[in-house]
Parts: sequence; C-alpha cells; structure tokens
Amino acid sequence: MNYVYINRVLIEPITKNILDIEKLKVFKTFESALADINEYLKLHKLNSTYDKHIEFKDERLYVFQNFMDDQYIFIERHSI
Repeated sequence: MNYVYINRVLIEPITKNILDIEKLKVFKTFESALADINEYLKLHKLNSTYDKHIEFKDERLYVFQNFMDDQYIFIERHSI
C-alpha cells in the first residue's frame, strides 16, 4: 500500500481546528516527515516524545505532546 504523510503542528493557541491549518507539509516517506518535524523541534527547542517502538494509532503518530498546554505535533498517514 502507498502512503503520504502529513505533518500537523498544533502549538499556537490560535489553532482551534486542525482542519484550518494552512500550508500543510506533505511527504512521500515517513522518514522525511519525521526529519522535518525534528528540524522544527530543534529550532523551537522542544523535546520529542516519540519512541521508535510506537506504531501509528488511528493513522497518527504523535512526536510531541504537551497535555497541560494542549500542544501536539503529529504525523498523519494517508493511504493513496
């Protein structure tokens, strides 16, 4: 099966609906999507919560989670 990967960054308090996010980044491989998120994390001095042993659940893989401030960064997997 072929997939595309979309990075979702929900850090700003303005973001209320994930469907309203502009400029979605779409990738052909999981590795390139993860590398892009790792660059974002490094730039903003955030620590990843991603564990390489965690699998996609409901077509999402969370790379950063801050439950207290309702902030999330995850990769969506879509089959094409």
